Amino acid sequence: MQKAISEVQDMAGDAFAITLTEDESTNHLLDALFSTDRSKHDIVREYFATFHSFSPSQDFVVICDDAHVQLQPDYTNNPPDPRGVWLDPIHGWLQNFDAFTPCDYTRKPGAQATGMNAYTMNQRLIYLCPQTLDKPKGRSLAPYKDQELFGQSIDDYMLAPATLFHELLHTHITALNDEQVQAYPDFNDPNVNPFDQTYLASLPMITAYGFSLCWKLGSENPSRAVTNCDNVAYCALGVYLHKNDWGNVADFSVGFGHALP
Repeated sequence: MQKAISEVQDMAGDAFAITLTEDESTNHLLDALFSTDRSKHDIVREYFATFHSFSPSQDFVVICDDAHVQLQPDYTNNPPDPRGVWLDPIHGWLQNFDAFTPCDYTRKPGAQATGMNAYTMNQRLIYLCPQTLDKPKGRSLAPYKDQELFGQSIDDYMLAPATLFHELLHTHITALNDEQVQAYPDFNDPNVNPFDQTYLASLPMITAYGFSLCWKLGSENPSRAVTNCDNVAYCALGVYLHKNDWGNVADFSVGFGHALP
């Protein structure tokens, strides 16, 4: 956890740097996530200027909620109880390792934390399953910072530090939410016409998580994009992995959110 927090500080510092300078790949990323409206870019730069000075020892606390693991092993984010509330939360303090004991699955034997999952309950508390730090999505970003990752998806690098960065944005910048955008049509379903207007109008609104949906939100509703936490987190992640041009959509064979040199 301490290593992840250290990398969050590095990400915050790099993100703050774009408030002072700009380059072509950074502008491509801002354009992809927030449209070409420079006033939207300025809002994001202000976020990073505010966020870079956070203090991990004072400004927030990360705790585990092993009820989230035991009762939701599939990580669907749906409340396991019909009343819509979490059941039997047992909290351990991750930032005080002497006091922290991993959950023993007494409520649901065999449950596993299979993905990088975290959520923020208020302006100071972040819930994070400690087991995810030992999973593939829990690994460090530092080895990739100076690498050229041509053709790879930025989604594959939304690892523990970037996830924690997302949650810390919630705790520090009250303007940021988890916004929604209309789902993409299913081009693989032979029973629907993905260009039919009635079908398109019926598509559900879903939370804009992941680069593709963040790009969609940015292109359709830039004002919402600048208040969507994941758009801002992906911007910081793309800046941190600075050897790559994540927002350049000129080469459609590579695709949105894939690195160009």
